[in-house]
Amino acid sequence: MLKDMRSRDVIKMFDISKQTLFNWRKAGLPFSGSGQMLLYDEKEVRHWLDHRDNADKVKEVIESNYDV
Repeated sequence: MLKDMRSRDVIKMFDISKQTLFNWRKAGLPFSGSGQMLLYDEKEVRHWLDHRDNADKVKEVIESNYDV
């Protein structure tokens, strides 16, 4: 069953860090809400991960955070 997930649910489901989730949001991961209550639609998250054509943007965001 697909559902809305909180940040901690996405982090646990995909075994990622908070920083990675932040990077994904900056790179275009769809979410709703603001502040402490961010929600992610499971179907949209999976679609974004499976079909993202913005891999270069993700790489760019990550590199900008680490000054690579």
